[in-house]
Amino acid sequence: MHERYGLVRHTAISPSASRATGSSASHRTSSTKHPDQAALHRGDVGYDMTDPEAATYLEAAIAEVAALPQVDASRIAVKGVCQTGRLPLVLAAQRPIAAALVWYGAASQREWQVSARYPKALDEIVAAVECPFSAFSARPTT
Repeated sequence: MHERYGLVRHTAISPSASRATGSSASHRTSSTKHPDQAALHRGDVGYDMTDPEAATYLEAAIAEVAALPQVDASRIAVKGVCQTGRLPLVLAAQRPIAAALVWYGAASQREWQVSARYPKALDEIVAAVECPFSAFSARPTT
């Protein structure tokens, strides 16, 4: 899932790379809901998806991938990047997945605070995750 710019080249590469290694992949974007698509694609604005909304989109993506005959649904992992980094953890706290991968996200101060966008604090979410998860960051986060 990519929350900000929509389906642009750099967000489309990941599923293609997964397929090249024999894996299946699905890409979802909620950015079509933003009223100013031009500003969104310029990077002037973003789409602030809520955790519950994200879980709904992720469930749909998993159902799409799991329906493929070559997919073992018990091995589906979810990856979040940047502002969607927390979303694999959100989903893993609600349902079984094989693994949650967090790349460059989910550790900023706002992630730990309860808000309309984040109805559960990140420490509560992480405590409920039962699958393996890995988090990667290129620089320290505050």
